[in-house]
Amino acid sequence: MRTNFQGELENAQVSVHLNASVDLNLVKKIAPDIVVIVTGGVPHNTEIQGAEDAHVVNARQVLKAR
Repeated sequence: MRTNFQGELENAQVSVHLNASVDLNLVKKIAPDIVVIVTGGVPHNTEIQGAEDAHVVNARQVLKAR
């Protein structure tokens, strides 16, 4: 999925800056059409009885199956 998004962004000539600190001065300097701020997350493995059963999945497993 990530590879597809990268290709789409390249085709649309979208500039992506990862792991960057952004402040008002930078935004004014580069004058983008839009600014998108995205944060990531890490699935939390719970210690609930039955969580290891085959029918129990986490968000990453659900998204990976798409």
